[in-house]
Amino acid sequence: MKCLRAVVMIMLGTFAIGCASISKWESRFTEEEKIQIIYNRALSTFEKGKETFEHRTLQKAKADFEFLLENYKYQPAKDKLLEISQFYRETKQMLQSAVADAKAKNDFLAQVGFYRKLQRLEPENSEAKKVSVE
Repeated sequence: MKCLRAVVMIMLGTFAIGCASISKWESRFTEEEKIQIIYNRALSTFEKGKETFEHRTLQKAKADFEFLLENYKYQPAKDKLLEISQFYRETKQMLQSAVADAKAKNDFLAQVGFYRKLQRLEPENSEAKKVSVE
C-alpha cells in the first residue's frame, strides 16, 4: 500500500512540475521569442540532418517548420520547408549518380557506402534496402 501511495505521489509531483513548466513557457516568452526559439531549433536540426543525411533528423526539422507555418503563419518556415524538399531531391539525385559511377568503375565498396547514405536519407528506398541486406 505504501508503495502504491509513493508511486501516486511521484506521478502527481511529475504532473505538477510538467504543468508548471508549460505555464512558465507560456508566460516567460513573447510570441516572437517562441517563434524564434522554435525556428532556431529547427534550423540547427536541419543543418545536422544535412550533415548526416539522417531522415529522422530532417523530419524533426520539417515538423518544427510545419508547426511554425501552421500555427504562426511564419513565412521563413515555408521557405525552409521548400529548402528541405530541394535538399532531399538534390541529395537523392547526387547519391544515385554516385552509385551509378561506382557501378561503372566496379567499385563495390563505394557503391555500398553511397547506398548506405541513400538509405539513411530514404529508409524505404528499395534499391538501397536490397544492397544493405546482401
